[in-house]
Parts: sequence; C-alpha cells; structure tokens
Amino acid sequence: MIGLVFASHGDMCVEMVKSAEMIAGIIDHARTVPLRPGEAPQSYEQRFKEAVESLQIEEQITSVLAVVDLLGGTPYNTAGLYSHLYNVPVITGLSLPMTLFCSMERPNYETAGELAAAAHDAAKDGIRLIDPR
Repeated sequence: MIGLVFASHGDMCVEMVKSAEMIAGIIDHARTVPLRPGEAPQSYEQRFKEAVESLQIEEQITSVLAVVDLLGGTPYNTAGLYSHLYNVPVITGLSLPMTLFCSMERPNYETAGELAAAAHDAAKDGIRLIDPR
C-alpha cells in the first residue's frame, strides 16, 4: 500500500481530504500537514518529517507519495527536501480530483512513483473548459 502525505498552505489539505472522504469514504494511511500562518520553516519541516516517518513505519506501507498544493512554496520545498532523504516522490497541484485519484487508485500501483505519474496524467486529462459560446 502507498501512503499519502497531503501538504498545503493553510488547511486546504485537511479540508481536501475531508471532501474526498465524503465521496470515497475514509482514506486510510494518509497524513495532512497544513502550513500554519506564521509557522517557522523548521517547525513545518519537523511536522512533515513526522508525517512521512509515521507512514513508513506502518507494516503495510511500501512507499509514500507527497501531494502538495503548489510549486515553489514551503510545503513544496519541504517535500522536496524529504523527497531525497526518504525517497518520496512529490506531485504538485493538490485538488479534489487528484486527492480522489491518489486515494482510490493507489492499490493499482506498486510504487509511489508510478502512482505520481498516473496522477499527473489524470490531472491533465481532468481539466476541461466549458465555453458557453
């Protein structure tokens, strides 16, 4: 099973998981790490590290994927740091479709890297413009 760490500025990641659970039921083996207003990067890094480590010690977890809100912010930079230290792939663009995809489709993938690649493709395919003209 692939563990999931959702990270964002503010409570977006917490609320995204809650919304996904309204549709898909309880999302097991997942952690949320919201960046609090005014939080020092070192404090956030520690909480992120604890989230990753808490998943990695679960017997059924084979790898961990980090899903962050946007490219270049503190959650992304922190995930990037731990990507190298803990072999955790990182994907940006946290959204409800991505949260659902990663949560529901992860049993179909052996590694977090494979799930990240599939989530990336699904996210691109899931964006639609409805033009009323």
